[in-house]
Amino acid sequence: MTLRITIGILAGLGIPTCGLIASLKTFEMVGKVNDRLPKAEQFDLPWWYLSNRQPLVREYKQLYPGGHLLTHCRIAMFLGAAFLLVFAWAFRVLALLLQISGNHLALRS
Repeated sequence: MTLRITIGILAGLGIPTCGLIASLKTFEMVGKVNDRLPKAEQFDLPWWYLSNRQPLVREYKQLYPGGHLLTHCRIAMFLGAAFLLVFAWAFRVLALLLQISGNHLALRS
């Protein structure tokens, strides 16, 4: 096994790990914010969706100005994206996609 493949496997393991950490930090933020909000304004975890994130971040910054959960979550998301790029490089995903799209274009003409 080459070094590039080993790096790719490690990056492939890092992607879901960072996603899990980001999710857990987000759930922790939701819990902390919900502890201070009235029942009618609380965030509902089972119906979580992306457009809830903006109000959550706003509330978290307001209620916990020195809180580090948002920073931890952002670092985990950034590292996950970096691992994704390393994974794509290691397994030459981008080259394969370009080759496939090039063949597709060649077949059309």
